[in-house]
Amino acid sequence: MSDYSGGMGWWQASDGKWYPPQPVEDHNQRQQPYQPYNSIQQQSYPQAGNQQQSYQPAGYGGGYYQPIGQMSAGKKKRLIPILVVMFVVVVLVAGTVVALLKSNEVTGSPIKSAQTYLTAIENDNQAQACGVVDPQNQTFCSTMVVGLEKSFSGKVKEDLHAADDYVDGNQAIVAITGKLCVSIKGTQSCFSNSDPKSGLPASNSTFTQAWNNVLSHQNHFINVLCVLIGNTWYVYLSPNSSSGNSGSNTGNSGSNSGTSRRSAAANNLGNSIIEVSAVYTQDNGQFGATNASDTIGELQMMEPSITYRYGSLSISVPHVNDVVQVDACGNAATVTNCQWVAMAAFSEVHHVCYYVFVNKGSPLGISSLAMGNWSGPAITGTTIAAGTYYATSGKTPVSSCNVMSDSPSNVTASGFPSAPTRN
Repeated sequence: MSDYSGGMGWWQASDGKWYPPQPVEDHNQRQQPYQPYNSIQQQSYPQAGNQQQSYQPAGYGGGYYQPIGQMSAGKKKRLIPILVVMFVVVVLVAGTVVALLKSNEVTGSPIKSAQTYLTAIENDNQAQACGVVDPQNQTFCSTMVVGLEKSFSGKVKEDLHAADDYVDGNQAIVAITGKLCVSIKGTQSCFSNSDPKSGLPASNSTFTQAWNNVLSHQNHFINVLCVLIGNTWYVYLSPNSSSGNSGSNTGNSGSNSGTSRRSAAANNLGNSIIEVSAVYTQDNGQFGATNASDTIGELQMMEPSITYRYGSLSISVPHVNDVVQVDACGNAATVTNCQWVAMAAFSEVHHVCYYVFVNKGSPLGISSLAMGNWSGPAITGTTIAAGTYYATSGKTPVSSCNVMSDSPSNVTASGFPSAPTRN
């Protein structure tokens, strides 16, 4: 018996030891299976420096290693369950790794989300359009789209494309090219952009300013904002965009301070003054393409992030901070050559009304406007001269606003009077 083979005829037992040839005394006795000389040589002389005992898998009775093809049927039968278990484990581990990789995979892109939104708006598909809007503002999106549909009597035709984007972390600005034409009672207005980089920042250092330019409506025809929430890119519609927040997904009204909410109402009116001036120019020196009743529809198209309406405002109106009441010459279809517009916005936290009156024509008799009795430093006598006027509801909290009947007493021509801060 030896740890190594002594040459031809030596044989290795199941205990791993080598034994010399034995004389054959009984031809009927079972003999050791014949092993080819080359096979014995390969097993007998380990390489120099590797004098360790032949490898013996644990759990197999100390037997020497055998390829599966040379194993006995019994060993194969015992090995099969182990191989099956190993295979299942490998599959499960691989599946877990793939699932983890997929769970971290970002869905879509800012350009894809913006294009889906634009195409859905073009096809009057409210559900699809608002489905790609950030979840916190999908209700606002539905209100906005419905407002657009109700405001226009003609078909809105679009040929807009998400051309390029600039991504900064979890925010992105998408540049829109193409042409937007709106038909309002037979009068068509068009806006176009051919620059695929329009509104995009030159570097990360100017991203915030570019983002705020879109929020403040300077680039609202040519840019769409997007935010990455989780692993998905959404179109970002900020109900309080004019409050000047940074554009992060905390911009909805539920997370702003009272001062920001108050500013949203006042700033919405400030933006609306710009828009009504654009309407006046576009409509050749009057408010309304054909008559005063067209004014709200045109404002809604120019400023989709604000909801314009005829009715009064109160805390029960959804997203009231971003709703502006409009009275253009009584909003009457019978009035042509309308030269004045009155507007109101309501701060739901501070219960303050903000008012604006724009007169593009000759002095107007207050009593002839079918409005309340406006008075204050900017009012001389009983008329309102050409210009833009501002007012608030004063220090006493109010629960509603109605520009068609309220009577502010602090009217100025130099911005809103100071509004009280209430907690």
